[in-house]
Amino acid sequence: MATFHKRYDINKVNINEVNNILGVNEYLIDLRSNNEFKEGRLPNSINVPFLKIGDWAKNNIDNYNAKIYLYCQNGARSVHAAAILKKMGYTKVVDLGGLNAYKGEMITDGNNKRKQIKDG
Repeated sequence: MATFHKRYDINKVNINEVNNILGVNEYLIDLRSNNEFKEGRLPNSINVPFLKIGDWAKNNIDNYNAKIYLYCQNGARSVHAAAILKKMGYTKVVDLGGLNAYKGEMITDGNNKRKQIKDG
């Protein structure tokens, strides 16, 4: 995956550094399926399944300089989605990698309870 980061000039940030990063014109996108998203996600994230990212971005992000943070379950979909968005002309795409490395709180559906991901 390092090849993708280098080839498409994609920034890589550790997913555990995601807290309090969102500002104006910034998006935190979960590329997993809707069911995976419901099971647990980062606070303030938007669910856009991987196969829909290009069309969704084209229809929802007019500013090609908007900062777009991407994550999935293990990092494969996020790096590929980052490459797609870079090819489309988005300039500030950040790959956070996989949720499986995240050690913070997540939001779950139902009663929006937060749960802590345990090590190991």
